[in-house]
Amino acid sequence: MGNRLNQWKDGGCNAMKVQQEQRGAMTVIYDYSQKSVWLTLEHVQHRYSGIIRASVRSQMTENLGMVVMLLKGQDDQCASLLEQLKAKKGVRSVNLTVIPPEQ
Repeated sequence: MGNRLNQWKDGGCNAMKVQQEQRGAMTVIYDYSQKSVWLTLEHVQHRYSGIIRASVRSQMTENLGMVVMLLKGQDDQCASLLEQLKAKKGVRSVNLTVIPPEQ
């Protein structure tokens, strides 16, 4: 269960970043009035099915829905999912709550 090392550049300097496994919940609020927003979200969920352990969807108001996803994966994967969802038309908000790693 060792950590994976990735190189990345920050301001022209090479550095090592330790990839850590994250566990948490991601909450997405989306607007039903945007055409095909749910299909788009579903497509993203399928693409990240390796880190999404469970999800539940609920209609919150006449126009707003919410998806809650339980995640377990590398921090870069979780960050990528977050950014993908934020960029989608019809998504009002995306929040990630991470459980701190046990010492």
